[in-house]
Amino acid sequence: MRFYVPDWDDHVDANYDFLYDVHSEAENAARENLFLWDVFEGRNLPVDGLLLSRDSVTQSAGLRDRLNEHGIYGDPRLNIPSWLPTISDCGAWGYRDHPFPVYGIQELIDFYDRIGVRIGVTPDHVVWKGPNQRRLYLDERAFDSEISPDDVLGELRATEGLDVFVTEWPDAWPDYVREFDSDVYDGIVEMFTHDDFEGSAEEVCNRLASSSSAVFREQDNVFRQDLSEELAQRIREEYDPAEDGFRLMAAVQGWDPESYAEDARKALEQGYDCLGIGGLAGARANDVAAVVEEVGDVIAEYESERGRRIDAHVFGFAKTALFETVRDAGITSFDSTSMLIAAWTGGKNYHLDSEEQYDAVRVRFPRARDDRSTQVEKAIRGQEMIRALEAYDAGESIPAALESFYDEAEATLDATIAYLQDRRHADGYNADNMMDARVFFREDFEHAVEFKGTVGEPIWRDIIHLLRKDTENNPRLFEDYEDRIRPVRQFLSGRREGEPVRSAESLISPEQGSFEALSPYLREYAQAVGDTDKLDGYRRTLEERPWERCDCPFCEKHGIQMCIFRGNNRNRRRGFHNMYRFRLEMAETFDEIFVAAALPEAPDARCDDALSERYPEFWSHVVDLPSVELGALTPDGAVEWWDRLDTDAVADRSPESIAAQFERVLLYDPDEESSMVEAIEAAGCTVDTFDSPSELQSAAMRRLRPSEQQSLTEF
Repeated sequence: MRFYVPDWDDHVDANYDFLYDVHSEAENAARENLFLWDVFEGRNLPVDGLLLSRDSVTQSAGLRDRLNEHGIYGDPRLNIPSWLPTISDCGAWGYRDHPFPVYGIQELIDFYDRIGVRIGVTPDHVVWKGPNQRRLYLDERAFDSEISPDDVLGELRATEGLDVFVTEWPDAWPDYVREFDSDVYDGIVEMFTHDDFEGSAEEVCNRLASSSSAVFREQDNVFRQDLSEELAQRIREEYDPAEDGFRLMAAVQGWDPESYAEDARKALEQGYDCLGIGGLAGARANDVAAVVEEVGDVIAEYESERGRRIDAHVFGFAKTALFETVRDAGITSFDSTSMLIAAWTGGKNYHLDSEEQYDAVRVRFPRARDDRSTQVEKAIRGQEMIRALEAYDAGESIPAALESFYDEAEATLDATIAYLQDRRHADGYNADNMMDARVFFREDFEHAVEFKGTVGEPIWRDIIHLLRKDTENNPRLFEDYEDRIRPVRQFLSGRREGEPVRSAESLISPEQGSFEALSPYLREYAQAVGDTDKLDGYRRTLEERPWERCDCPFCEKHGIQMCIFRGNNRNRRRGFHNMYRFRLEMAETFDEIFVAAALPEAPDARCDDALSERYPEFWSHVVDLPSVELGALTPDGAVEWWDRLDTDAVADRSPESIAAQFERVLLYDPDEESSMVEAIEAAGCTVDTFDSPSELQSAAMRRLRPSEQQSLTEF
């Protein structure tokens, strides 16, 4: 079972300053950025693959240019391992409000080929769930200053049984759109008038149905599913597995289990052996289970009747309670970002497993929209809270940590005033853009990091703006700088003599490192920022100290920082941690095994054809094994069951790639002729060899269902 993570450019600054919350370098390009695979290596990597959306590439000029030049495996920014499987889809969720998919068939084939992805998904249209099938699509470009959607769509949007979508349509539609609506395909924007929206919803929809700027459908779910099926057929006709360097996956859509199953059946009849079940992201567990089980029955029936292996992927799935369900349904992979984004949304941000989850302590940054006094207060209180939490984690004195911070902060402000008096007219601030001035300030002022962390980004930004405007020929009053810094000094002075220290001293000598020593500071901070409703969750997190029970590299290195909710470099690290913990749970249900047979030479055709021809008994025993990877070991390397070696596909088939992905290889080698066994074991992967297909099958089943085979001895 492979777990893919969608690519959201998820990275962290390797040398981030957690004390002052400042990046290691002012410019992103100058930082050492770490992606998930830079931190976790080989089988410790919490994911088995990367899912890249065509839509996300469209929206990122930088990513698009890099992939066009280097491909996904050569991209110098992503730098993903050559063995890591990759999938690319259209990103149908991104154009879900459009009447048609926005990508063409040949364009998609060229894109998958160009970036070198291992699996490419057919163009599809998300099938909406729920009872509504009547939908009206309107081109936003057809509205103008005299008529806006808000002016005319109130009654339509309130009409029961009708969905209305207003989006900006593309300037050019794919060629297939001409067959379904030639007026829309021609791209002529027919401007709407108030008269177009007069009358009942029925009258308006019927009237707009003839407009080139509108599409109305009575049975939109059926249309979307039929269109997805048609596009799957057409792209398969254009796709050449011997020439195109990727595997084609058929997108399966539906609105209930039966419609999903019927769509899967049609894809199999078209010749697909790889299905991707879409539209289930965010669905309830029982709904996902119903769809997966129905589609699984179709797959099992097909495999039994045809003796062919089928792989199936579930898009947007990550429910540990359904692991056995998806395993038994024959699902072989899934993707999700839920455990990643849980790190910075809602509560329960830090996960040890699906049951034991904790609230991260929110330490808030000042915001640009806050008034100046609030900005100052949030900046200083935030620094206080970070110091208090760090002292708590280390078992040190919190009052002493705060006193040290106040001393550092006052020294930083003194140094800043002196620097500004001396260097505010430096040539480096006569910059064309804000970034150049920031970089110069960072490089020119030795206390720049401490200053930004102390005063917060809004005031720091104000200072940079002043420096850009302040020249020897047109000098600003130095009071302008002092006016920004004075409130910080005043608030610091008040805090040094204020409530936190006195309240702590009033306690009866709480033990350093105890929650009682931290509690008054935490409570006062939560009250100041309006988070008192979160205190019970914070107390549980801080008393139980879950970061001390995790062996992931982030928790071992950063400790309590992993349970602090504050900015990307903490939150995304926590997301990476959550994925690691999710993978540990996954391992309890899914073993990392590769079931293979030894082939004396690399097949000229597909691997499964070669296996079924040479070892028909072996193939009949393993073809329907759930949730394992199947393939062959050849003198040229490992080959997955669907793959072939006569393509230009980018694939690492080395012993090291096997060891990076799998804990164990179950190898059918009746003639003991595989030359890869020794190299695979040297790379750190166990190889168990068999000369009996039935014994290999039994060994695989024992590993797949240990809870059901407790009476059997593990081989």
